[in-house]
Amino acid sequence: MAENVTFRVGDAPARANRGVVPGLLGGIALLVSLAFQPRLVAAARAAVTPPPKRTMLARGIAAKNAGHYRRALADFRRSAAAGNSRGMVLLGWLYAHGHGVPVNYA
Repeated sequence: MAENVTFRVGDAPARANRGVVPGLLGGIALLVSLAFQPRLVAAARAAVTPPPKRTMLARGIAAKNAGHYRRALADFRRSAAAGNSRGMVLLGWLYAHGHGVPVNYA
């Protein structure tokens, strides 16, 4: 004969009857809430996104105008490697005039 059993709130069998869906929904809600944390999103973007080409170029131009040719050379090299044509021209200008490097017409 079957016994007449009553479960109280919090008993293991009563929790087991809820199924898998509520647990999955709770996990998904947790992941979504973590994904939209502003600091975490900003840190992830900063780690993945390289500095824009224009920033490197502008920093190099400012260094060139101030007479810091080695710093300008490094920024123009990075800008040229990123495909910026103006960075390539300015890098050539540094080489042609011998600012920060020996003159090299090649």
